Amino acid sequence: MFVTEFKRAQETAAPTARAAHLSPTVVPANDIGALVEKIRALNSNALVVGHGNTIPDLLKALGIATPVGIPEDDYTEIFAVLVGDAPQLLRLHYPF
Repeated sequence: MFVTEFKRAQETAAPTARAAHLSPTVVPANDIGALVEKIRALNSNALVVGHGNTIPDLLKALGIATPVGIPEDDYTEIFAVLVGDAPQLLRLHYPF
């Protein structure tokens, strides 16, 4: 599990981290390259709790060609990426 240094991301991840008995790894929000390296080095799934202004760049760096825009006041999107030779994106929308 990866979170940025910002309180909101860490608070969002906290219930899942507790339930899964995980300690989130804090990564700088502006260092997408380092985060991608960490994700690609895993042999398992990863949860990344990011921000509307960093997630589109992360998806692009993971090989998703379709541009993704997230409005600043939108907290309803979950993105799942199947990383591989032909990365695939699954976008889930959960209305409040």
